[in-house]
Amino acid sequence: MNPTAGDRLATHPAGPLELGAVWVSPLVHQSFRPRRAARSRPGVDTDCYTVALTLHQAVRVDQVDREGVLGSVDLVLLNGFRPGMVADGAGSGLIDGVAARVPKGVLALPPSQVDRLVARRLPGRTGVGALLSQFLLCLATGASQYRSSDATRLGTVLLDLLTAVLAHELDTDAARSPQNQRQSLITRILAFVQDHLADAGLSPASIAAAHHISTRYLHKLFHSQGLSVAGWIRQRRLEACRRDLSDPAQRGRSTRAIAARWGFTNPAHFSRAYRAAYGVAPSDHRRLVARTESVRGSSTAGHARPTTSRPVAGTVGVVH
Repeated sequence: MNPTAGDRLATHPAGPLELGAVWVSPLVHQSFRPRRAARSRPGVDTDCYTVALTLHQAVRVDQVDREGVLGSVDLVLLNGFRPGMVADGAGSGLIDGVAARVPKGVLALPPSQVDRLVARRLPGRTGVGALLSQFLLCLATGASQYRSSDATRLGTVLLDLLTAVLAHELDTDAARSPQNQRQSLITRILAFVQDHLADAGLSPASIAAAHHISTRYLHKLFHSQGLSVAGWIRQRRLEACRRDLSDPAQRGRSTRAIAARWGFTNPAHFSRAYRAAYGVAPSDHRRLVARTESVRGSSTAGHARPTTSRPVAGTVGVVH
């Protein structure tokens, strides 16, 4: 069922801003009374998170059997592209905000941990939450000031800030609950891996030694999250390579040099792994990105302009 005019969540005329895999959109939400939760489409609605920043009125969030009220300048993480119900507490007026759609696969934290934070209020006025709030607001209001070549780098900054906010909240949970100390250790290990991707010597043994645990226990921790140590390292390195291959500022660096920068010492192995992950060879991906940027640059006079050609991250309030 389509939402009625009174239920519809609209974007400002600027529309969504594409930052690589991430989409950011300013929002104006017309208030409504939720009737029932949205139906998700497997593989389409559920393969991403939506992080929303509320700016003015109180917002009630109801998802995955959790319910809460957000105030002004609060953040909330929602599961899916159309993640259920978002409504103002008073049942009238407009809710201004910013929303970003983030594929689950690009976050440097496993969904099994991140899902614990879904539909919970995340402070947007203090600490790392304040940094994320300000960045989202700047992205949503200053789209015309960014060049197309800025998109990948801005998307990376947004992902890093969001990961910092989520990791901070997960660590806070662990401090409150002694039984969650293992989750805190996993979070620290994943952050360590992310910070040492460029080290070709990064291995289960070096990771375990840095955290004063056995290699066997390290593998057990990753297995509890449905992950493997080597697979996680490879995935993160491939994503870093993909960002560099998409970055115009890295055009002067060879594909081999980029691979080596992120710990791939065997070019043939890197090429096979990249093709297996993304369905295209690294060099072909780079040519495709360059061709796309060239076309986009000639049509937008060198500026990144918002587009409405894809689904908007701002449909967080749509009720079906």
